[in-house]
Amino acid sequence: MGESTDRTRKPRFIIHTPEPSCGAALYVSELVKALAEARAPVVLFCPANFEYQREARKAGAKVVLAPSRPVTPASLAARILRNFKFVAQTASTQYRLTQKGDIVHFQFPVHLPLGFVFLLLVFVRGGSVVLTAHDPVPHKWRFPGFLRSFEQKMLHWFYGLCNQIIVHNESGKEVLVRKFKVPANRISVIPHGPIFDGTPTASYPAFHPLRLLVFGAIRENKGVHLAIRAVQMVNSDSRLRVRLTIAGFPVHPRYWTECKQLVAKAPDYFDVIERFTPDAEVPPLLTRHHAILLPYLDFSSESGVAALALGNRRPILATRPGGLGEILTQCNCGIPIESPTVESVAQAIRDAIELGPERLLAMGIDGRRFLTKTRSWGFIARETRRVYARMTHEFMNSPNVSDVTEKMRAPKDEMKETIPQCTSSATSIDFGKVADPIVPESMNRSLPSFLIIGPARTGSSWLHQVLSEHTALPRQKETYFFDSRFHRGIDWYRACFEKAEENRCIGEVAPTYFASTEARERIARTIPDAKVVCTFRNPVERVWSLYRLRRAHARIPWSFEEAMVRDPELMETSRYATHLKAWQTALGRDQVLVTMYEDLRSDPQSYVDRLADFIGVARFPIAKEHFKYAYSSEGEKLAYPRNQHVMRIARAAADWLVDQRQFTVVSTMKKLPFTGRLLSSGKAFEKLSPETLLKVHELLRPEVEQLEAILNRDLSLWKIPHQ
Repeated sequence: MGESTDRTRKPRFIIHTPEPSCGAALYVSELVKALAEARAPVVLFCPANFEYQREARKAGAKVVLAPSRPVTPASLAARILRNFKFVAQTASTQYRLTQKGDIVHFQFPVHLPLGFVFLLLVFVRGGSVVLTAHDPVPHKWRFPGFLRSFEQKMLHWFYGLCNQIIVHNESGKEVLVRKFKVPANRISVIPHGPIFDGTPTASYPAFHPLRLLVFGAIRENKGVHLAIRAVQMVNSDSRLRVRLTIAGFPVHPRYWTECKQLVAKAPDYFDVIERFTPDAEVPPLLTRHHAILLPYLDFSSESGVAALALGNRRPILATRPGGLGEILTQCNCGIPIESPTVESVAQAIRDAIELGPERLLAMGIDGRRFLTKTRSWGFIARETRRVYARMTHEFMNSPNVSDVTEKMRAPKDEMKETIPQCTSSATSIDFGKVADPIVPESMNRSLPSFLIIGPARTGSSWLHQVLSEHTALPRQKETYFFDSRFHRGIDWYRACFEKAEENRCIGEVAPTYFASTEARERIARTIPDAKVVCTFRNPVERVWSLYRLRRAHARIPWSFEEAMVRDPELMETSRYATHLKAWQTALGRDQVLVTMYEDLRSDPQSYVDRLADFIGVARFPIAKEHFKYAYSSEGEKLAYPRNQHVMRIARAAADWLVDQRQFTVVSTMKKLPFTGRLLSSGKAFEKLSPETLLKVHELLRPEVEQLEAILNRDLSLWKIPHQ
């Protein structure tokens, strides 16, 4: 089913990087070599001055060269001009290189907004995008402070347009989910591989003094100033001696000037190598030191320096931000610095001196063993190919809906592992680390007293229209507060109802809440007296309707059969009995009203009367203009998008406008006549085949039978395949 696809040509994996040298180029080289050695159809698209192109070709990768990209120090204006020149010269090459179905994997993309050029070229050519977000939040924002919000929004857009994003640790994933609202099912965690996988000498230099190394780009977040002051503090005690080498290029000159002023107070304690260290000099440099010092401050990335150290059998003394904490927890490879303070760094240095050379060396060996066992480049290549595979039709190998039947019948605890919780337009997100707001009783008056929680495609848009004239609802139907925007706080949510009339009952129509465990728990804590309304519909009709909506809006690219396996929302929101019981347990049976979509269709007025009685609103007659929309989901003219990527861009823009509460702009754009012609192909969806229809009915039958028992209502019509 679905749009025809070209299955005659296998997709290629194009690794796109503008970085010609340093650690970024080395990382790309190692990944490309590992993919090529695994016989993946990998193409490296890199600048002509890429240092490791020979190694990539030798491993079997095809290399396509863009113009050279200089990265030598220059003024801001000069850097901007040469980036513009590089993009202009490179765009045509990428356009010719990318073909329909290719997966383009961006590594260290060109700074935004120029980076959007390459991203959009992939979409125009019919490719898909994978991004490795090495630094989910930049170490230093590049725009002036007054443009910071725009720079953040550009990064938000960039992440939103990517089909899949790879991060190196769970901390990075949490940042993308919480700060940038990236759905969790579009993020894969693949660790950083060892930068050097050779076998340097394991012997240590003389241990008096202890020799520590701060290595890599010098900037504020790496805490170089803490290292300098800590060494001075330790050496103030004549019984303890330590010498620190600082080797790196100063990215932030002003900060480095401050560090050098600190060094000047006791220069005998320090060696300074103020330049980029060539690859050939790195192993000898590491061998001259006992451990690597990483007193990082604000950091959400994986440390390439840590991978470099452990890959060369040198332990680390490190704080815990980003991926450093995970490494220190998973193996005995170093000494944790408990907080980014001079005192804590000094204590870690004292601990290293007390351990002595043999135990420090054992830590380094354990670290190398850990990387070799769990983070080898072969392992990383396999995990990266899994990400690619999920984006191709080959991965499913003609998927069959019945493959997930047993998962749907599995016990609830097993379901948590096999099918992640998901909501309508954004995956259900764990904000467990965000403190739940404490809501004073006096504030509850400005919070909803009722919630219509869906699930989706059960008349919720129609109900929002009807109820908006008699209750106080948010101007936009869904706020997504309790499932994906809870971190914004109660004040943000209250502001959604700030224009509510005092004499009106406050509520929200929010179909994404039904299948969200987080939403249910937060509602039970925040507004425990709220009344909740569920509307159930023939689950096969509903899941087919939801699929068409998601496909038409380019939220998924798959045929119905594939989507039933690959899109957890379709199946999770169909578990009527399971989620109903959970809502009844959380709020009490008296606070949960169950209604039927069939009742809405057959007698809208009676349906609304029953709803009004339950939520405490005086009965009202439905306006005549609303009657004709009561079955709007059946009458919608949903069609395949004209272009999957253009539709995704339009939807991302609309989501951002909604996020800014520009509801009128979104509504106006939707009504413009050319919008539909631009975004929709006009090609209607085919009907389900009898075989697929039967399989879906069998898949959902257990939940239907449980719901019959709960409601004591005959639902036999839901068990008969028909369309």
